[in-house]
Amino acid sequence: IDVISMGVDFSYFNPKYRDENWAVEEGLESPVFLFVGRIAEKKGLRYLIEAFSMEEIQQRKCSLLIVGDGPLKKELELYAKQTDVAGKIRFLGDVNHDGLKNIYASADVLCVPSIVAKNGDSEGLGLVLLEAAASGIPSIASDSGGISDIVKHNKTGFLVEQKNVQQLVDACIKYMDSSVLIKEHGLAAREF
Repeated sequence: IDVISMGVDFSYFNPKYRDENWAVEEGLESPVFLFVGRIAEKKGLRYLIEAFSMEEIQQRKCSLLIVGDGPLKKELELYAKQTDVAGKIRFLGDVNHDGLKNIYASADVLCVPSIVAKNGDSEGLGLVLLEAAASGIPSIASDSGGISDIVKHNKTGFLVEQKNVQQLVDACIKYMDSSVLIKEHGLAAREF
């Protein structure tokens, strides 16, 4: 049996769109961690926001940019406002497809903290992981659904247990401590 997964357009999602001044122009501190997706339970965004509210991350230079909309957006914006003392988290809302290619290429790490929702819904392939990899950035993602088919632990990114906030924190810190590791994993992700 051969499995042929979805793909992405390499000419569209590409590191050539990286803008080294983007983070500063957007008022973001590097490294920039990125979430792209529907803001719904199975995406696990609450756990990522909790990770970014932890002291280990609040004390460091970094930002979390959240792109997307969904039924939990207002609730999670309020949660972030209450817990993000250092102001590291920004909700950008929906972004058109053309703007997304620049954001992927200019961010540093994609975060996909997906979980199995109460109704059993879980992440399938995770197209955003392919878009990020094609853009040359690594991912931190939950080891659930089809995610491990795309993210190879400690090669193209880091896999963490779903709902495990400390593992999210630890993976983020590994990238904060090494821009070389971000580049190595990003190149490996695009190659894979």
